[in-house]
Amino acid sequence: MSNEIYARSAPARDVVVLIDEPATLIPPLGAKLGAEFLGTFWLVLTGVSLALFQSTGISPALGFGLAFMTGAYALAHISGAHFNPAVTIGTAIAGRTPWRDVLPYIIAQVVRGALAAPALFVTPHRPPNRTDPRNGHSVRR
Repeated sequence: MSNEIYARSAPARDVVVLIDEPATLIPPLGAKLGAEFLGTFWLVLTGVSLALFQSTGISPALGFGLAFMTGAYALAHISGAHFNPAVTIGTAIAGRTPWRDVLPYIIAQVVRGALAAPALFVTPHRPPNRTDPRNGHSVRR
């Protein structure tokens, strides 16, 4: 029995919901580019700042991994969380990203990576003063 016949034969007091297949929600290209823009900024800002200012005790490799993981958890459902032009090209070759989206993705990634670098100049270049617990004197690293 087709959906139309079933819908017409249902009594008026019954609610009929017709679902042929689940709808896939595909975000528009602007949302995808915004997610790539933000994710690349986050990746470059945290990873490079850990590499430059190694006073935190976290290795830069671990920092890049954690930055990518948090960005992927937050943004993968929107853009796929490529955050890297090489990954974008690889997913396009594999058929998971349409070729028409490759150039805008790469532009968003490169521009945001380039804009994250100047953001590092406004961060302090030295760790804050710390007090040595043994003698109470200020310690600089």
